[in-house]
Amino acid sequence: MTHHRSVPPPGVQVFTGYGISSIPQIALINAQNQARNLAYAAGYPEPFIQCSNGASWVSQSMPNFYSAQAQIICAA
Repeated sequence: MTHHRSVPPPGVQVFTGYGISSIPQIALINAQNQARNLAYAAGYPEPFIQCSNGASWVSQSMPNFYSAQAQIICAA
């Protein structure tokens, strides 16, 4: 039995960033920025143009402490 993973089409990559802050919106922005930095490092010179937001979520682990994870989807 073979297991198939869902992979993006050729020329498309997904990057995941992480962020923390005492403000949930800032944690999410930090996560998105980290994902864009990863895309830039991987060869996407214009991540704000070549990438779009994917799934993201924010969780609160303790009062005034939020952690976020954000994915962006980039096309060459």
